[in-house]
Amino acid sequence: MAYASLPPGLSWHPLRQTYAWIRHPRATADRCLRDYGDVFTLRIFGGHYVMHAEPELLRQVLTQPPDVLAAGRANAMIAPLVGSASVLVLDGDEHLQMRRLQLPPFHGDRMRAYEGAMRAVAEGSIARWPLEDAFPTWHRMQSITLDVIVRVVFGIQDDERVADVRAAVRTLLKVGTSPRLFAAVGLRSALLGRRPREDDRILRKVTRARKALGRLLEAEIRRRRVDPDGEADRGDVLSMFLSARDVDGAPLGVEVIRDQLITLLVAGHETTATALSWAVERIARHPELQERLAVEALDGRHELIDATIKETLRTRPVLPVFMREALQPVRIGDYTYPAGTLIGGATIALHRRPDLYPDPDAFRPERFIGEGAPGTYEWTPFGGGVRRCIGASFAMLEMRVVLAAMLAERRLEPVDARDEGVRRRSVVLAPDKGAMVRAPRRRASRPVSPDPQHSEVR
Repeated sequence: MAYASLPPGLSWHPLRQTYAWIRHPRATADRCLRDYGDVFTLRIFGGHYVMHAEPELLRQVLTQPPDVLAAGRANAMIAPLVGSASVLVLDGDEHLQMRRLQLPPFHGDRMRAYEGAMRAVAEGSIARWPLEDAFPTWHRMQSITLDVIVRVVFGIQDDERVADVRAAVRTLLKVGTSPRLFAAVGLRSALLGRRPREDDRILRKVTRARKALGRLLEAEIRRRRVDPDGEADRGDVLSMFLSARDVDGAPLGVEVIRDQLITLLVAGHETTATALSWAVERIARHPELQERLAVEALDGRHELIDATIKETLRTRPVLPVFMREALQPVRIGDYTYPAGTLIGGATIALHRRPDLYPDPDAFRPERFIGEGAPGTYEWTPFGGGVRRCIGASFAMLEMRVVLAAMLAERRLEPVDARDEGVRRRSVVLAPDKGAMVRAPRRRASRPVSPDPQHSEVR
C-alpha cells in the first residue's frame, strides 16, 4: 500500500528540533501552528511525531479503537518511572480491565467523601505559609497534593509511614523529573534512534528510586491484607484495589497494585501541584478576578473558581501533548499513516487557536461559563476517549478545594511584574520561578465584588 508523505514541519535538524521542544515548547508549538496549520510533524526524540491541533482531527485520533492507535506503547518512555504494570503503559484488554477497576473511586459519592479531607490538608498547609516574605508556591502545592494522595487515596494515616512514603516519592520525582535527565534521554533518543530501556545506565537512578518506593507500598499492601479488616472499605483507593478481582476472580497481585499506586502518585501529585501553582501565578496578576474569586470562596460557590482552573489549564497546559502509536494503517484527516507512526494531539497548540479562543493570550475565565464554553475536543488538558485521565474529576475537585481555602484566607501578590516563563520537568511544564508570590492574610471584612461587566483580564 502506498502512503501519503507525512505532514509538513520544521526543516531544522532533529537535534535542534528536540532541543527547541525541550526548552521552548510553547514558542515551538506557536511557530508550527502559524506556519503549518492544523497538523504538523516534529522530528524529535529519534522519531517523527505527527501533531494535530484541530478539534475534528483530535476527535478522530481520540476515538480510534485501541487495536488501531495504542497509547501504552507511545508512553513507553515513562515506564521506568511508573512501572511496567501501570495503566499508563498498558494497552488493549489489559488497559480496559485496569481502567474499569480504577474508575469507581474517582466518581460519584466517593468523590464527595474526599472533599472534607482535602480541605483539612489544604487549610493546615496554608496556615503555615509565610505572612510577609515571598515564596514559591509550587513546592507548597506539591506538599498539599502529596498529603492528599498519601492520606486520602492510599489511606495511610500513621505519621511515620506517611513520612517514609513522602521521602521516597520526593526522591523518585527528584531524579525522575529532572530537566537534565529529560534532555539527556531526549537527545540520546534523537542521536541513537531508539527509546530508553529500564536498564539503561542513564535511567538506573530512576529505577532504583521507583523500586525503593515500591517496597514501601508493597509493605503497606501486605500489611492491609494480613489485617482482618484490611480489605474493608475505608473509603480510599487502596481499599478498592484490595477488594478488586481480576477476570478469573483472583485478587490483584501485589506488583500490579503497587504500580497503580505509583502511577497515581506520580501522575496525580506532580500534575495537580503544577496546575495549582500556575493558577496562583495567574490569579495573583489579576486583582479584580482575585476579589471575585474570594467572594465566591467565602460564599461556598465555585462556578468562577472552576472556570479559572479551566482557563489556567488552557493558557498553561501542564502536559503539552498526548501521543498514540499506530498499530495498523490509519487515516486521520487528509493523511493515511502506516503502522508505527507516532500520532498525537498538540494541546499546547489547540488551546492557542484564535478561532477557538479569540485573543488567546488573554486570561478570561468567562470563556468557560455558559453555553459558549469550549467543547470536548476544544479543551484537552486531560486527553480524551478511553485514555482520558482517570483522575481528572479528582484533580478538578482538589484544585477547587485548595484554591477556595487559599483565597478565603490569603491575598496573592506577584513578586515580579512579568509573567513567569516555562520550566520543563520531564513531561510537565511548570512555572520557571515556582509561582513566586507574597500571601498576606485577608482582612476580616468581606472583599467587595467588582462589577462583573468590567472583569475582563489579561
